[in-house]
Amino acid sequence: MLRHALLIASITLLPAVADAAPCAKRAEFLELFLTKFYESPVSIGLTSDGKVLEILASAQGTWTIIVTTPSGQSCGIVSGEAWSEVPAPKIQPGDAAS
Repeated sequence: MLRHALLIASITLLPAVADAAPCAKRAEFLELFLTKFYESPVSIGLTSDGKVLEILASAQGTWTIIVTTPSGQSCGIVSGEAWSEVPAPKIQPGDAAS
């Protein structure tokens, strides 16, 4: 885990954004995390400001969250371990909450 966090903190492929997150072109980020940690995208979503949020995870349980801007620059947000899949909710729009 510490090694994983240190790698994220040391990425200097592109200048970091204002919050000092490590950033790189999306393809470079994905290649790096696939080869170093065997992590690949398992979830993806569009943020309200037009960015793409992705969760990368490995079979060993490590995970990383990245956000990609429309220009293709991705920044690492947070990483961790003990990732596990949760089934998608079966509640449909209009269903009453229990």
